[in-house]
Amino acid sequence: EMLGIIRDILCQEIPVVFQRTTPIYASIAFGGSYLLIALNIFTDLGVSVSMFIVALSIFIIRVFAKKNHIVLKL
Repeated sequence: EMLGIIRDILCQEIPVVFQRTTPIYASIAFGGSYLLIALNIFTDLGVSVSMFIVALSIFIIRVFAKKNHIVLKL
């Protein structure tokens, strides 16, 4: 994601993640990081299991958001 932002800035374009028509990728990633922290603090799951749960959750939510054209309203 970061290299894509730099590429877009160098090409004098609005980065894709900041466009109004972009699905809520960054918000989903932030939510996933909070989920990982919560799983590590409040459960006895191992790190590998927690990471798998978070990765699967992020994937499912991103697919759902793209399929249903859910975008972040700015």
